[in-house]
Amino acid sequence: MIALYGEDTYKVRSNLTLTLGVRWEYVPGPGEKYNRIATLYNPTPVTTVAPVVGGTYYSPSMKNFAPRIGFNWDPFGKGKTSVRGGFGIFHNEIEDDTWYAQVPNQAPFTYAVALSNLMTFPYNPSILNTAISNGLRQNFTGTIPPNPHTPTKYGYNIAFQQELPGRISLMVAYVGAQARWFGRVVSWQDYAPSFVTTPGQAPPIAGAVANPNCTAAGQLTCLYWDGIGVQNRKLLTPAGAISATPVYNNPNFGATVTGALFDANNSYNSFQVVVERRTSPGLFTRFNYTYASCWADATDDQAGGGSNGGSSGEVVTLDHSSSRGRCAYQGTQAANLTLTYDLPFGKMVSSRFVKAVASGWKINSLTTIASGSPFDVRMGLNTSRYASTGAGLDRPDWAPGCNASNAINPHNPINYFKTSCLVAPLPGYLGDVPALALTGPAMVNTDVSILRRIAIKGEGRALEVRADMFNAFNRVNFAGPSNITAFTNTGSSLAPIATPSVTAGQITNTVTSSRQFQFSLKYQF
Repeated sequence: MIALYGEDTYKVRSNLTLTLGVRWEYVPGPGEKYNRIATLYNPTPVTTVAPVVGGTYYSPSMKNFAPRIGFNWDPFGKGKTSVRGGFGIFHNEIEDDTWYAQVPNQAPFTYAVALSNLMTFPYNPSILNTAISNGLRQNFTGTIPPNPHTPTKYGYNIAFQQELPGRISLMVAYVGAQARWFGRVVSWQDYAPSFVTTPGQAPPIAGAVANPNCTAAGQLTCLYWDGIGVQNRKLLTPAGAISATPVYNNPNFGATVTGALFDANNSYNSFQVVVERRTSPGLFTRFNYTYASCWADATDDQAGGGSNGGSSGEVVTLDHSSSRGRCAYQGTQAANLTLTYDLPFGKMVSSRFVKAVASGWKINSLTTIASGSPFDVRMGLNTSRYASTGAGLDRPDWAPGCNASNAINPHNPINYFKTSCLVAPLPGYLGDVPALALTGPAMVNTDVSILRRIAIKGEGRALEVRADMFNAFNRVNFAGPSNITAFTNTGSSLAPIATPSVTAGQITNTVTSSRQFQFSLKYQF
């Protein structure tokens, strides 16, 4: 990375301070000493005949200027009121975590193919060689546009802070951000819809029916993909059997051609309150609360499920908002209570020995209460038939009378969501359950510590004695479900049967440990 940054602070008036800054940064795209690097933009991943070899993998923008401005204003000039605000542009440079896992495994330097139930054990290379000679096409992963936008966040905030009687400080703030050109994973071989319907309209295709969940033009539930069962028509022979030579968007490659696009939009808005009180002797209390709304087209440019840290995945590859939903990493509400107390026992005794032992101890506690994070629920079958391979990212329909609120089994880690509230969509259509519609369990946790810092003769020397208790009340704080797939296919790909998964909604992890104790000594010098 190459970066330059400058900042200056101006005292505009005695009660008004202005801070101005600007940053420029640049992270060049990767290259390879012997030109063993390839991309499919020749000119696009759908039209290219062969990978483009050599040169720079991609060339990011060199115009990543990021100005910032902030102010601090004391409107009454008494030092008890503060109004602060700021705005800034922040770039999230495209770095090696976007491409490092794919670049070493790309054609033509490696040959990645899928052999479905063909390979024997032990491995027989002649089977692979025969399949390739018969026209088995290679896959390609991790291609990036030659001149991608740099992911950019526009952050802004304003806060009001007031000193109140009784050593109380109150701060109320709004914090927001808009993100543009964030990365997302795409599959270039996913099929475009065969027909776009309107409410009450059946596609002009034999066997197709109208989708009652298409209630307004432009909805995802109005898109229709032709085919049989969970197979797209382009994967079948004219007679309706599974084809040995399927037709892909790019016929020169196999069923899997993936990469990243940088066109996703995210937004964040929050209301925040902080109350602090410092009392004598030695008690400090701080409470903060956040109510946030966070929505995203995509969470990251890495492949991931619709759980914490992963995006929901676009069911219509070229529509970056087709799986827009709540941020998988952000709950709606969170509160923290911090207490720090200087224990007074040393002041309550007269014995010099007891005073020396009992003085200087401090107890801290932090209690966190947070609502659960959103998670996705998947169909488990390529019901819409948009995917060229695998189960796709289809989501189911709501069963009559069900919604995101009553589809949850609170405190049930075996089946956290009800499969009875989910049904398979009509063949060829996407389900009406939105992306990241369900919410995981809330978290309540308290950590407590007691410590003493003992000064030792000599400059800067001290011994810290500390005991910590994590999850003091030993509360089980469940993570989101490990299995977000609602159904399994107990039929065939041409005659599928969507059977509720017995492990759907099963939770197998926690976000905090059980109660744990830790004792430590730290020598500072």
